[in-house]
Amino acid sequence: QPPVKKGGVAKKGVFGVDRGFGDGDRSSLCAEGVAAGCFLVNVKDVTPGDYYLVKVSAAGVGIRTVVSWRDNVGKYTGRNFHLSFSPSAGKWRMGRLLVRAPMKAARMTLTMNVELAEGEKAWFDNVEVYRMTLK
Repeated sequence: QPPVKKGGVAKKGVFGVDRGFGDGDRSSLCAEGVAAGCFLVNVKDVTPGDYYLVKVSAAGVGIRTVVSWRDNVGKYTGRNFHLSFSPSAGKWRMGRLLVRAPMKAARMTLTMNVELAEGEKAWFDNVEVYRMTLK
């Protein structure tokens, strides 16, 4: 695989984009040797009480993905939810989670955490969030 294009430097390790490895394409977010860090995706204007489907592809080791909620002044509200990643015969695993926005939620934060040793890599791809209409 080609080297990671550096997008940011953590205390230890590198965050970036891998232009040679992806789930269904040839690029993904990548962390290499990051002792503790994360990629964040913020979803603005969520509607309290609505359901959201969150999907993420991940590969590598040391991966944990969390959905949290913030109110309109930025304070955390409600509980956090962890995505479970399905076992896979291939390199990529899919995480899916259906969550309901708490009553004070104004935005959702998807945190894609990594805890890696030197030389270890983790990748995230195909991050998707859908507002669901349930009948």
